[in-house]
Amino acid sequence: MTGLGGVTGTSAAPLIAQLNRDEVRPVVSIVALPFIHERERRFVALRGLKQMVEACDCTVVMDNAVELRRVSDSERAADETAGFAVRSLSEVVAMGRPLVSHRILKVLSLGQIATVCFAPVISNERVQSAVIEALRTPSASLPVSKARGAVLLYRGVEPLSTGQAARAYEAVSSLIGHDVEVVHVSTVSAASSSLSIFLTGYSYDMVLGAFVEMIEDLYDMEYGTDSGPAELGLPVRLYQMEGP
Repeated sequence: MTGLGGVTGTSAAPLIAQLNRDEVRPVVSIVALPFIHERERRFVALRGLKQMVEACDCTVVMDNAVELRRVSDSERAADETAGFAVRSLSEVVAMGRPLVSHRILKVLSLGQIATVCFAPVISNERVQSAVIEALRTPSASLPVSKARGAVLLYRGVEPLSTGQAARAYEAVSSLIGHDVEVVHVSTVSAASSSLSIFLTGYSYDMVLGAFVEMIEDLYDMEYGTDSGPAELGLPVRLYQMEGP
């Protein structure tokens, strides 16, 4: 887990991932991206994200430019969501079930990049409502309809039943708009119930397009112009877009 857009994390994280990654030890990274007003740092983050994508099996993006739901009194919603993502994945690994971990990695690896959604679950019977709430605030501004897979990690006093898991899958597929590969894991916890959903299947090019649109919109607001709909895949190299 690292922040991009600066010096230490952006430079060191890809190297650490490469040194630790092999066929036996896959690497899933969680990266935080700068705020929208940090334009130069966001361009640096794009370059760092590309290196992370090349060094990892899957990279989960936390974008500070996205308005996330606060789950406590803290003002750092992105940090909280990242913490929940790390904890959810760590708990699955701690279960010591290699087959389950392999299935999760297989789904996450459907794309270079993933986004994570989080929501509290009031009761097991309302898991569909939790899915809807979670998908309303993904950790990165990526189209839900482009997702190819989903990992549902549920924490609660009791695990989800087969019927509840099926309803959660139906809700995910309905909101995405097509069938996706889904894996579901429940972990028992005395804390309040929650649901983390990792949407996978995104490419670096998709993220690049979303970044460019965000930054162009910011320039338009500053200078009172309207550049019209943004084009994906700008013919400009990242080092040319980076500020001094």
